[in-house]
Amino acid sequence: MLKLFGIGVVVIAAAMVAIPMFAGGADYNTDFSPPSGIDAIAWPDTIGGSAVDVQGLEPAQLAEMRLVGSGLFGATARYGQKASVTVIQTGNQDLLDAYVGTVRPRLEGYSNRSSGKLNGAWWIRGSGTPGRLYGWQRQDWFYLVQAANDDLFDEVVEKLPYISGK
Repeated sequence: MLKLFGIGVVVIAAAMVAIPMFAGGADYNTDFSPPSGIDAIAWPDTIGGSAVDVQGLEPAQLAEMRLVGSGLFGATARYGQKASVTVIQTGNQDLLDAYVGTVRPRLEGYSNRSSGKLNGAWWIRGSGTPGRLYGWQRQDWFYLVQAANDDLFDEVVEKLPYISGK
């Protein structure tokens, strides 16, 4: 009985260490106030020497995601083929869940991937051959960073005011 109890303690201790590692927030601090609105997002000017090109989510994109007329607002900042940052806002958690459902299939291209909801907030992460992807929910906002390699990803994290390395 004592031996079994000891194994149980080891398993619980290992789980307590592993859960934060895979819960989406262990590598980065995302505890920052969101912007005051979509138009107030502070996009990095350049990533990897490529200038920012910001595009709002178009009705065609929302239609493709089956979210037309949904009250979901957002924009994507593209830095050539090197990186992108998408920021979404909606006051409806069901819509946010639906949006994240359209993003999760992108993880299939990554050799290391995970996603889920912890305490009602989404997180998504992927790494491997196509680069890195990291997404997180903060209140009624969802942020998604995608980069072609680790260095570009780290540059986005350095410059984007809604995330930082720990």
